[in-house]
Amino acid sequence: MIYIRIIFFFTVLSTSFLVSQDSTFDSYHISIGVSLPMAPDKFYDYWQNGFTIGGGIGYSQSPNSAVLLSANYTRFSLSKERFFSGLQIPSKGNSISGAATHIIAASALYKYEPSSQAQALPIYFLFGGNIELTSIGAATAIYSGYTADQPSEPYLVLSAVIGIGLTFKINPVSDLYIEGKYILGVLRKANANSNFIPINIGLQTAI
Repeated sequence: MIYIRIIFFFTVLSTSFLVSQDSTFDSYHISIGVSLPMAPDKFYDYWQNGFTIGGGIGYSQSPNSAVLLSANYTRFSLSKERFFSGLQIPSKGNSISGAATHIIAASALYKYEPSSQAQALPIYFLFGGNIELTSIGAATAIYSGYTADQPSEPYLVLSAVIGIGLTFKINPVSDLYIEGKYILGVLRKANANSNFIPINIGLQTAI
């Protein structure tokens, strides 16, 4: 119930903020990249680096600030070797299938560039939050002559997001960007695979 209340509050707050602005959406962006699992410990230990893809829209509040609304999908595969090693079971002759982590996220981020003028290092910063549906897929493990099945486990996660990036003008209406973010689950269940670092390359184009 607390998650529902927080999501409702977040949605109302975001909507009120957007409606109160005198701006219209003026850009869209798409990105792809890799993601590094960070926490909880089992997520860091047992899952491999994953991939992420996403896109969204934005509007400028000033020459050096903007609000970005995005949707992203991230996937991490379980490492058989690291998983069995953690259980102190030899991976040879044993197997596990499934258990990929899927994360579908909606984010609202504030983007700030220290200067609107051309600069040697075109850096920007990101601050905001994610609402995520995280799930660990169903898995089947065979070890020591035994078979164990684990059903899919979905989790709802609210995360804080901070990030940094570089942007490069490629034509009058389009920018190429490279960015890294840290996704920190602030409201989550202990077993939710929620903390990770996506590193993306993307394209932003004026509408």
